[in-house]
Amino acid sequence: MPSTFFGLTIASSGLNAAHVAINTTGHNISNIETKGYSRQQAIQQADDALRAYSSYGMMGSGVVVTDIQQIRDSYYDKKYWSNQCKLGEASSKFYYMDQIQDQFYNELEDVGFTPYYGNFANALDELSHNPADGPTRNAAINAGQTFMEYFNNISTNLRTYQDEANLQIRTTVNRINTLSQNIASLNLQIATLEMNGGMANDLRDERNNSVDELSQLVGITLDETVSPTGSSVYNIKIGNQELVSGTSYHTIELTTRDKKKFDTDVEDLYELSWDNGLSFDVEDPSLSGALRGYIDIRDGSNLVKPNYPETAEGRVYKGIPYYEKQLNEFVKAYTEEFNKLQMKGVKGTAEGLDGTSTADIPFFTIKDMTTDEIKQAIVDANNADANNTAITKDDVTSDQIIEYISQNITAGNACVNPDIIANNDLMATATQVVDGVDGNDVILAMNDLRNQKIFKGRIAEDAIKSLVAVSSVNASAAKSAQTNFNNNSKSIINQRLMISGVDKEEEGVDLVKFQRAYDLASKVINVMNQLYDKLINETGV
Repeated sequence: MPSTFFGLTIASSGLNAAHVAINTTGHNISNIETKGYSRQQAIQQADDALRAYSSYGMMGSGVVVTDIQQIRDSYYDKKYWSNQCKLGEASSKFYYMDQIQDQFYNELEDVGFTPYYGNFANALDELSHNPADGPTRNAAINAGQTFMEYFNNISTNLRTYQDEANLQIRTTVNRINTLSQNIASLNLQIATLEMNGGMANDLRDERNNSVDELSQLVGITLDETVSPTGSSVYNIKIGNQELVSGTSYHTIELTTRDKKKFDTDVEDLYELSWDNGLSFDVEDPSLSGALRGYIDIRDGSNLVKPNYPETAEGRVYKGIPYYEKQLNEFVKAYTEEFNKLQMKGVKGTAEGLDGTSTADIPFFTIKDMTTDEIKQAIVDANNADANNTAITKDDVTSDQIIEYISQNITAGNACVNPDIIANNDLMATATQVVDGVDGNDVILAMNDLRNQKIFKGRIAEDAIKSLVAVSSVNASAAKSAQTNFNNNSKSIINQRLMISGVDKEEEGVDLVKFQRAYDLASKVINVMNQLYDKLINETGV
């Protein structure tokens, strides 16, 4: 039969269990505002019964706390991680697409392409009515320069965005490396502490918080390995490459490009690789998260080839290189046609036309390059080729000048010829001297370019409006995706909180419940004390 004092053992087990439950509840209440904290629960069960060798058979021996369990559902964790990588990608794209859209859309309505192009056209129209007037010539020249500066500014801003996206890639990669190291370290700590049973709940929360953040930076696949003792480690992959494997981890390395992918790229763009020497495949369709968004924005040129992605020159996404390319093609097409008209005319003065041809004087040129400097550049390029006959600047033709400018002009460097700015007589207004001071056929043709389909079968306004529409669609798509995934994230968080979150009302009820259990266990001890006092001190007296 059990000891006479066995009742104290049973009561003390109740005291201990209630005390552990109260401490666990207190821990929950203390962490009610802790981000990522999962509610914990003391798991109790009846202790092993004892054989009493009496008619009533087995006798209960009290209660035992078997575990302090973390209340969490891995199903919602996986849903959250899957959604976060999509949210991260959409958010990073929308951040930049919203700014790119503003460059075209807002300025189109206020002080952008339409007003600048309209001002230039109006200035040319005024000049066509009074070709010999110096101030009117200057107004047309200044309007042309302002028109080109519009493109210069957009190009500068786009390059700034590309540089910022590149820095975001570096920041994101560094954070991924830090998180992978942290998760591997937590795997080691958790495995060590749980080696003999039990759960390192707070460390598990910290590890899950790291995975929460990591999942938004880059798409991951996670596999949890559980040992026979119940301890677990996370194994994480990006694509097919292991990022975290138990207690070890890999890092993503950053190196600057030796060669630009696009001529418009800023300097020192980063390439990615693994620390074990394997390449990091940025073209992998499974790559997602904020990292994917920044790469798309930085490198997306929408260039698709039959064997994509092996030899593709850019991502199938309309990122910064795409808009730079479209602007450059527009500026090239427009300035080329304008220069052809300018270089068919003759120089003018206030008294009329002096008959000197403008065949070697382009209106639009490359920033800071005079006509003489362009000729010298053509001469140097020609004479550097051993297969060509040596030439001088006098040998350079108008076709060579137009070709050189077309090959090298961009939205970022286009400008009015500094020679024409210095001497407005160099701007052609007519092709024939006989037209005298009123000759204006060149000016009329220049102004009529506004109605000519010189850019991929479209007039200038339609070409830019098309670019505006593309940027608007991309920004709208990114915003819509961000909103949807953000709503999904909130929904999943609420679902997780319903299971894992600490509810102050519920914890308050538990606190009272366990307090009453503690009081009752104390009451049992008090009763047993009275029994033993009667038995020991009063029996036989």
